[in-house]
Amino acid sequence: WMLAFGQSDFIIRLPSALAGIAAIPAIYKTGKDHFSITAGLIAATLMATSYQAIYYSQEARAYSMLLLMVCLHCGFLLRVIMDGSTRNRDRAGFILTAAALLYLHYAGAVLIFSEGLIFLLHFLCKPSRDRFVNGTLVLSLGVALYAPWLPVMYKHATSITAYWSPKPGWLEFRAVWEFLAGRDQTVLAGMAALVALCCGFLIVRAALAKTDGADRKAFALLLLLVFPVAIFFAKSIF
Repeated sequence: WMLAFGQSDFIIRLPSALAGIAAIPAIYKTGKDHFSITAGLIAATLMATSYQAIYYSQEARAYSMLLLMVCLHCGFLLRVIMDGSTRNRDRAGFILTAAALLYLHYAGAVLIFSEGLIFLLHFLCKPSRDRFVNGTLVLSLGVALYAPWLPVMYKHATSITAYWSPKPGWLEFRAVWEFLAGRDQTVLAGMAALVALCCGFLIVRAALAKTDGADRKAFALLLLLVFPVAIFFAKSIF
């Protein structure tokens, strides 16, 4: 990018800014296609005003592009894993965005692993041989495209002998969510209450075996709020 367009601050940051802007219609489409136009508009509004999204859209790093890929990938996740879509377009979209997540940042690997857990939970609740084969196929192919980088990943994982930061505790776990909320304690409390309320409602609905497709999709997205952060936290301790 710099070889083609130069090395000014504006040029170097431009890909992140464009990715941050593109994430707004991307998350709108995911909300609209799987829930409603209102859900899409709410999601787009939250994205456009997100402290973290704006912050990373100004950095010359991969995080904003990672955010865009997550928004695109979640749409394919809900179609292929939750709806059981076998359309080649949906499968290709899932596989390519999964590979992009993996190559952009190691956080992508944590997200894909979290999706694997969600896939297994969904299969256990709604057993289906065809959906299991379909989900396993797209997850495996997405990871397979990442195979050329695995030797480098192994080298990175095994070459670190010391860390610059101290071992984390529960306060650091909370600090992650404070950062996601823009360090606003009121927003943080509201997020926690909303997630707890939604999870409780959906779990009760699932227990009563009355969940429809939209409820299962909402629960899957809520799990994506929890699993990646918990995995990172557990990894950092061990």
